Amino acid sequence: MKTSRRRLDVDVEELDRVIDAAENGPLSKADRQKLKTTLHALVERLAQKRNTEKTNSVLEPKNSSSAAAEFPEPEPSAPAGHGRNAASAFSGAEKVSVQHAHLKYLTALFRHPAELSVCPAEWMPWNYKRDATAAAA
Repeated sequence: MKTSRRRLDVDVEELDRVIDAAENGPLSKADRQKLKTTLHALVERLAQKRNTEKTNSVLEPKNSSSAAAEFPEPEPSAPAGHGRNAASAFSGAEKVSVQHAHLKYLTALFRHPAELSVCPAEWMPWNYKRDATAAAA
């Protein structure tokens, strides 16, 4: 949508007079309107307009034979992945099982629901740790 611009003649000497008069007292309604209109016109003039032109409407169409001679198409490579290597790529590595203490406790709770329902106090974390260390000894 195009906005119509109205012509605005700015008399710089008159604007200087209005600004000088503002030092002595408040501006009149007409002087305020002059300053406001001039300021708005200046801002509108300085604001960048959006360019909505498409590249193909501005530039000449490519000549496919000359473009191919200057810049040959690169060979298609393998599709881009996430960049990580699968576990199978590390065949020489030794696999080590690492269990986290909290996960070990939670796993035990899920594996023994009957015993948990009979005596829940014995399955509290502090009691479980005590019993587990006693059983290991």
